[in-house]
Amino acid sequence: MPTATLATGIDCCHEVHGDPADPTIMLVHGLGSQLLAWPEAFCDLLVAEGFQVVRFDNRDSGLSTCLPEGSQYTLSDMAADVVALLDHLGVADAHVVGMSLGGMVAQTVAAEHPGRCRSMVSMASNTGNSDFGRPGGEVLEAMLVEPPDDPAARTEKEVADNRLWCSPDWYDEAHVRSLYAAYTARSPQSRGAFERQMEAAVADGNRDAVVATITVPTRVLHGPPSPSTPAAPTWRTPTERTEHTKRTDRTEQGSTPWEHSTGSASSNWPASGRDPSAG
Repeated sequence: MPTATLATGIDCCHEVHGDPADPTIMLVHGLGSQLLAWPEAFCDLLVAEGFQVVRFDNRDSGLSTCLPEGSQYTLSDMAADVVALLDHLGVADAHVVGMSLGGMVAQTVAAEHPGRCRSMVSMASNTGNSDFGRPGGEVLEAMLVEPPDDPAARTEKEVADNRLWCSPDWYDEAHVRSLYAAYTARSPQSRGAFERQMEAAVADGNRDAVVATITVPTRVLHGPPSPSTPAAPTWRTPTERTEHTKRTDRTEQGSTPWEHSTGSASSNWPASGRDPSAG
């Protein structure tokens, strides 16, 4: 996979699917994940609908730059990486789609770089409001436990953790085990990198006021069964505070299982001439 040295100083591993002449969808993964979180089959569905699709490793993830210990950054820095990758690819603007931490990054791109964001989709995410959408109990405890060094044991920890926050209706243990084994084989994330990403997610505190400034077409997608980011906050702030947002509840979903995407992508993604956030 190609690596681009961005204007932000990050070497960003990325992958491009589809025709550069088509509108671009930028897929932003979540905390502790890698670009592999967006399966090729899912990307292919979007390409078939007339989009160019870009998936990439966030800073401190996968094959992108792992920053030195003691480094700090914010969601704004991660959003700047997205914009810098667009610059590298020669793309004027994109539909920015984020999951969990990636949803926070997508929100920040939409708020701080609206000219580069054709639309925004925020999935299983939150606005930083501590009263809503924060993991708790055994989910938070599991997130804070450092994974073992042994690759097999590390994968089994991730499989066990995912049982806590994936929807029981969609949980596919074989897929989760395969995905996290692939993460470990490709580039296991250091604990310091994980903690820096987690700190970026909370550094700005309550971002309700920032989210309220978003004017690009927006879709918020969430499933009430998700224990890692309970549903209320992910749609409450955008839909109450801006007229540009549409909400989609997926009552059967916890964390979105893209490996289960089948058939035409058009049930969730419109033709290339329309915004993904459109109804």
